[in-house]
Parts: sequence; C-alpha cells; structure tokens
Amino acid sequence: ITINAPDNLPQAFIQQQIKELEAKLKQQANRLTTKISDKNEKFSKLSSFVELSLGVDSLGIQAPPAILRSSGDKLIDLSVIQWAAGGNWAQLLPPGTYRLIVGP
Repeated sequence: ITINAPDNLPQAFIQQQIKELEAKLKQQANRLTTKISDKNEKFSKLSSFVELSLGVDSLGIQAPPAILRSSGDKLIDLSVIQWAAGGNWAQLLPPGTYRLIVGP
C-alpha cells in the first residue's frame, strides 16, 4: 500500500497514521479477497494492483474514488472502489489528496 501524504505534516504523525492505516487496510483487504467470487463462483484473489485517487476533507471523501490504474478485472476494481468509498477516511487521515494502491 502506498499513501502520499501532504508535506506539511510532522513526520512522526505521518508514520503513526500510516502504520495504523496499513494494519486496518491489510485486514480489510484480506476480507475483501475472500468475498470476491468469479464467474465460476469460486473464490478469486486480488492478483493485480488497483490504484485509486482519494480526496479527503474534514467530512470524509470529497467524491467517489477515481481509478488511476485498473487491475484488469472490472469486478475487483468495483469492489475496491466500493470498499474505499465506505472507509471513514476523515478519522484516519488529515485533509488532502491521496494515492491508494491495493494489491496482492
């Protein structure tokens, strides 16, 4: 997971927020990969990276996440977008624009 944080924040604050966020994202990503089923109704895994852009303000996400790089699987892309849109980013991150990369 890669997160680009605003440059004007204290480094210690950024590192703590990133550690907490990465732990939560890893747990949620593990749950996500077990929920996504393919056309054969077998469980599929996230096999390629999905890169999103998130705009966060004090109320949460400013707009739906935008895909910067697709995984190549529309179902996985949609699932990651829905997951990211449901996150309470305002509690986890200060306002800013973030690049979120989810992958195997």
